[in-house]
Amino acid sequence: MVERYDRLTELTCYADLLKIMPVIKIKQWALEGNSLDAASMMDMVAAKRYAVALSLIRQRLAIVTDDLCNLFCRQMKRALHSAEEALEKYLTDNQEKTDEILRRFAMLETLLNSTQSADEQLKGVRQAVTARPDLCEFSRLHAEYGGKNEFRFVWQFFKPRRAAMLRILSKLKLKSTSQDASFERSLTFMLENSHRQSEWLTLKDKGKIALTADDLGWISEKWWKLVTGEIKRDTAPTRINRRQFEACVCSQMVRELKSGDLCVIGSDAYSDHRNELVPMAESERTRADYGEKVGLPVESAAFIEHVRTLLTEAAQQADKTYQENAYFKIINGRPKLGRQQKKEIPPGFKEMDDTLRRKLDSMGLSLLDVLTDTMQWIGWGKHFGPLSGHKGKLREEDRRKILTVFAYGTGLGPTQIA
Repeated sequence: MVERYDRLTELTCYADLLKIMPVIKIKQWALEGNSLDAASMMDMVAAKRYAVALSLIRQRLAIVTDDLCNLFCRQMKRALHSAEEALEKYLTDNQEKTDEILRRFAMLETLLNSTQSADEQLKGVRQAVTARPDLCEFSRLHAEYGGKNEFRFVWQFFKPRRAAMLRILSKLKLKSTSQDASFERSLTFMLENSHRQSEWLTLKDKGKIALTADDLGWISEKWWKLVTGEIKRDTAPTRINRRQFEACVCSQMVRELKSGDLCVIGSDAYSDHRNELVPMAESERTRADYGEKVGLPVESAAFIEHVRTLLTEAAQQADKTYQENAYFKIINGRPKLGRQQKKEIPPGFKEMDDTLRRKLDSMGLSLLDVLTDTMQWIGWGKHFGPLSGHKGKLREEDRRKILTVFAYGTGLGPTQIA
């Protein structure tokens, strides 16, 4: 997939020429290009042919870019899920230690409330604490990293995926959608130092990118000790753990992509939606006419009130009818939607199906025969054609339409029909 991304990237060297075109027009040209063969493309005027070809290449590159982003997110989610399972196993395996610590703590309380001398109490406390060194180590790790911190186990599941995931990140063109570019700088810093072998990285490194303590503000509390080695956040870190930092950045990367705080240039699903908006000058010129045609107020206060009214009415309608919804339930104070049940077979359907099957068998006909005859009689194929509205130029066009309808109508799909 990465190799295909590289090949398509080489072909999009002139894609900047499409920046002046509306996004909807580019998508329309791409759909048209998908429906045409090479001979049909050659029949076009040169300027139109080049525009359609560029749009098609741009669309294919966007699809591959989305696939790379989805692959990255899936792999990281699997690593996080495995870390959660490892945490559960860790807590279960160490339940005996937890119970023993609680038992010893209760024993210390009994000892301190006893009538023994202070020296004897101190001796008993020291014996209870030092008798099990493994409990001391378990308590220290629990206090430093938190007992239910699944991020402690992420690296061991991230390591087998590290090379492929960093390769994907090195190909993608990422950009922050807000003024806060701290995570973008952290990502660049991680990729620049991904070849290092040392366990710790200095923030003020001699490389092209240097980080400050403010650039690490996006790191959550659970990751902070693992990445910086510091327990408290008010202590400005001077170094970071390279391995934990890579795992932390990649896990945060998934959240940034899903929330839209980070966009991928050339993508479709993860692009910056603001690039598809109408320019402000054109919006000022046409918004009054647009609002009149679609029936929406264009002034700020009126538009807010209009939307608020719609939301209020929708909420009131939902409150009135939710009890009649068999799939909606409130469990433990949280709303839940159940799966939609399969519709029951209508009465008489089986009898009708058997009757039609016997009739077709008696006449020696199949569904393909029926589709072929009806195509000739009523010409239903005229409703299928290129999205551009032009006349189709496929060879054996009727035959292909019949096979396509048969493939999707029977549920077999194009792969099995081929």
